[in-house]
Amino acid sequence: MHIVVAGQGYVGLPLAVRAAEVGHRVIGYDVDAHRVQQLAAGHFYVEDVTAERLRAVLDCGDDSATTDPSALAGFDIVVITVRTPLRDGLPDLTYIETCARTLGEHLRPGATVVLESTTYPGCTEELLVPILEKASGLWAGEDFLAGFSPERIAPGNKRWSFDGTPKVVSGIDLPAHRRTGCGRPDQKALPGPCRAPGTRGKPAGSPRSGPRPVRRRQPPAASSSTPEPASAAPPSVPPTRIASGT
Repeated sequence: MHIVVAGQGYVGLPLAVRAAEVGHRVIGYDVDAHRVQQLAAGHFYVEDVTAERLRAVLDCGDDSATTDPSALAGFDIVVITVRTPLRDGLPDLTYIETCARTLGEHLRPGATVVLESTTYPGCTEELLVPILEKASGLWAGEDFLAGFSPERIAPGNKRWSFDGTPKVVSGIDLPAHRRTGCGRPDQKALPGPCRAPGTRGKPAGSPRSGPRPVRRRQPPAASSSTPEPASAAPPSVPPTRIASGT
């Protein structure tokens, strides 16, 4: 399977390496030329990926890194792991938007797009999907699949490693939900919310005139109170299992 991991930071790099280790052909895409040069030279910068693991997948050709968008053509699954830094208490979605436009130019029928970046509920359908549809001319749920699988990385956590942590997955419909789960290289995906088949998309028999209008949900308002600093300590309890349909 041809997999693209967009964003080669502390979330994307472990995913790309693990996918290559289990036999997929992986392209790690990043707009940071210095980071890509480091990867190509076998220099690791993420705590959870050792130099030996990185060099092994690079040497066998199963994993490669690039800043060239044309190298993305023909992917089966793309996982978006770009950063979403906080700006005035709200997630900056600029990187998701830019990445989606780039990926949309190379999106083909049958492909799957999974958003893994940290963002607010509804971002997949209300932001990502319309950009992909506009850039590609394809229709989500008919021509390509889309899903969301929030990252659960705890760098340096020896108890809950990348491939030992259960993963929650969801899709815009049932086929996307299933594909998002089975596309996980760690094989520990847990079902999240999904719609029943046929509950999304344009009415039956309606002409295709481009992407449907979407009412955008606003990101949550910033809190007026000063947030407590996040704890640097890794989680000491196992992740909570989330039942399908919640």
